[in-house]
Amino acid sequence: MRKSRWIISSNYSIGKKSKRFIVEIDDSKFELAAASYELLVLHGDGAISSEALMLALEEDVNVVIIDNDFSLSWFSGFVKGVEYLLSQKSFAKLPDHPNAIIDTYILSGCNFLSEVGYQVDKELVEYLLSIDDIERKFLEVFSRFESITLSLLSVELGLDTSIIRKLCSLYSAFLEAEVLSAIIFSGLSPVIGFLNKRMLYRDLSLEFKFPVVWKSVLNLRDEQIKDLDSMENKRRVLRVLKGRMEEVSSYYKVSYRELIRRRARLLASSMINPAIRYPATEWF
Repeated sequence: MRKSRWIISSNYSIGKKSKRFIVEIDDSKFELAAASYELLVLHGDGAISSEALMLALEEDVNVVIIDNDFSLSWFSGFVKGVEYLLSQKSFAKLPDHPNAIIDTYILSGCNFLSEVGYQVDKELVEYLLSIDDIERKFLEVFSRFESITLSLLSVELGLDTSIIRKLCSLYSAFLEAEVLSAIIFSGLSPVIGFLNKRMLYRDLSLEFKFPVVWKSVLNLRDEQIKDLDSMENKRRVLRVLKGRMEEVSSYYKVSYRELIRRRARLLASSMINPAIRYPATEWF
């Protein structure tokens, strides 16, 4: 199975030698065999050569750059088939898929909040699940759950909510990079989304917000994080997120990174073949 590599540095340089990426970070230098990777995620300050980008294109390696404001830009030449994109445009206007994404977010959120000692009112959950208007449902669900989670984790970790927000933004950007790559390889476009005029990679990332992002924030209990101003601190907290991505789910018996890939493939298959269901699920 091909891997992903995250490069976080205030001074990186990526070049090419034969079929390998040559990576220089500060005083270190190493090579990455392009055929072994499906995704490179870059964050910080640096440069990637046009030759390295051409190698990524030739070897189907997605390159995602995360800016300092945690917005994403990417380079990919992978196209699975135009039929996927045509089907996606048709399904983008229908309610079934976005409902499944929001309901997965709700169910996983309830499980996570229960883990930290907060029981979401059952009547509230039933009400949120029953909202018919997709945009209103998304906005109400997201605002309620994010507010509760932010407050709880601020208390649990003993950190100001501003630090929790920054951690969430950093983690969400790297999760979105992984989801974006999985969507591209499934044959879909990452920019044709369902919810509130969002992009698809942001939509699908919602499903994994609690089991990956918020769980990783919770796992920082013993890390003594005070700020995210330095690249060293970012690398330190991102090791926790990467560990969670590679952690094997006790129920599904595969890593969360693989669950993301499978979910993206199922989403694509359900758009090509309406007989294939895309149901809501729980990740805990």
